[in-house]
Amino acid sequence: MCFNTVKQRRVIGMKVAVIGAGIAGLSCAYELKRRGIVPTVFEKKSFTGDAFDLNIVTMKMFHRPVNDPVKYFKDKYNLELKPISRLSELKIIGPTKMMTVKNNLGYIFKRGWEHDSLSNQLLHNTGITVELNSYIQDVGEIKDYFDYIVVATGDDSIVKRMNAWKTAFHSYIRIATIIGQFRTGVLTAWFNTKYSKHTFAFMVANSPKEAVLTLIVDGITLMDLDYYWKEFLFKEDINYTITETRDIEYNTGFANPLQLGNVYFIGNSGGFTDGFLGFGMVNSIHSGVLAARSIAAGEDYSKLVSPILKEINVLYELRKVLNSSDNKDFDAIVGLLGNSISKKLSYSNPFFSVGQPAFITKLYNIVRKK
Repeated sequence: MCFNTVKQRRVIGMKVAVIGAGIAGLSCAYELKRRGIVPTVFEKKSFTGDAFDLNIVTMKMFHRPVNDPVKYFKDKYNLELKPISRLSELKIIGPTKMMTVKNNLGYIFKRGWEHDSLSNQLLHNTGITVELNSYIQDVGEIKDYFDYIVVATGDDSIVKRMNAWKTAFHSYIRIATIIGQFRTGVLTAWFNTKYSKHTFAFMVANSPKEAVLTLIVDGITLMDLDYYWKEFLFKEDINYTITETRDIEYNTGFANPLQLGNVYFIGNSGGFTDGFLGFGMVNSIHSGVLAARSIAAGEDYSKLVSPILKEINVLYELRKVLNSSDNKDFDAIVGLLGNSISKKLSYSNPFFSVGQPAFITKLYNIVRKK
């Protein structure tokens, strides 16, 4: 349904709080303001954006039918987003096999505190002032002052207190800024249970001389992360100069229900990050916009986001496949992704999605042949 034809409820004087000035929260604030509601956005940090430098990608095969998210958000919501580059090459390195595909695969965006980070681009689009240094730990602290509250903290801290959260995946992540010679527009990903267990590591360049190297490891403690990091650098013979590292704990899961009374859960706080490879940018923006639409127009939030959740649930099935995979499986999966037929169907076909049943069946069959 076109937003211009949606019937608006009376919004004059409506008070809405958004807890969290990240991608989802600021997307919600943007759409609320576009619909005549100026929200109060609370952010616990002293700045907007992320406390870590990280490059994120959007890949077409994960977001069908949104073939081009930059064009889609501009056309549908008049929301201008500028990537740091197009994603033109994907290189996947398994334990013994490797594949490379070159195509118009998606976009690379920057997260962090810089002015061109995705969060700060969204803030510029909203044109609102964020209440910084405002740590809201419980919606009870502000519920008497607002008609609606949107939880967009990027984690499960508030939704878990409200007994509406189920964790599906837990990991620790090390993010390193490295100096060297790099090609922009390239995503390099490594899969090996020796250092990333059932997840992966990846590298994306900021510029020809700087890149971000990230290792994600599931099922470990923070104290274990050093060991896996050293294993990663050693096994892949990575010798770049490291200028900074940051460690974060990261969970994905499901919020149920997605709305408790006048409280909405969006972004990662609502379970809108897929548990397969952790893609969340497009879904976070969508969830924020649709929560704003629900508030302003009185539409059912659960129904609005149901197509997104359906896709996320399918990707969760893929995550369960990876959770039982070993290095032989990862090599087989790299082989599947890298064969010429798969390349043609997966990366060039505007209708292909990794959530399609045929693709899932192939991955299941790989693991079951052990």
